[in-house]
Amino acid sequence: MSADHAIPYVKIWGVLLAALFISLIIGAITTHPAAIALIFAIAVAKAALVVTYFMHMKFEARWILLTMGGTALIPVIFWLGVAPDVVLVFGEMDEYPRVPVAMAADAASADAAPDPDKGKGIYEGYCKACHQADGTGQIAGSAMAADFTDGVRLQKTDAELLESISNGSTGDIGVMPGWAASLSEAQRRHVLAFIRQEFGP
Repeated sequence: MSADHAIPYVKIWGVLLAALFISLIIGAITTHPAAIALIFAIAVAKAALVVTYFMHMKFEARWILLTMGGTALIPVIFWLGVAPDVVLVFGEMDEYPRVPVAMAADAASADAAPDPDKGKGIYEGYCKACHQADGTGQIAGSAMAADFTDGVRLQKTDAELLESISNGSTGDIGVMPGWAASLSEAQRRHVLAFIRQEFGP
């Protein structure tokens, strides 16, 4: 390499090291999205320095296109490789089946007695993903939804619980969406009957 191409490797290494410490400090102070974006930008800049100088890409211009093009192809090849399996798996997955909503047909039976057996299927399709099969709302030790087994939640009246099911609610855990647009009144009563039977005292 000629004198014109002399590279201050030590200085560049120092910059990379300083950038690393800056990223670590930012990450330790906050996880705000803006901070994450800044850390990512620093990582991109560090990668650019490594590619440009330590890999001599600055002096091998003809390889830049090949390198960048090959890098861009990797996610495309990955997507083409896994997309069929992903579509197949999620297309057949029935762990949390969505329950068909027969709104018009069920509307006529809104005054019928709530049926826990009908509510079970609705719970599995609409509630189980968050509240879990055991009703605790715990996923890997973290509260993701209301705990029906805490001895307190189900002391509320049917009207109060149906209000939450229909229009959603906001609490310490987060926001629960309302299901009035997806479930008929009868279906909401069925699922409440199942919850009381399955998780109540």
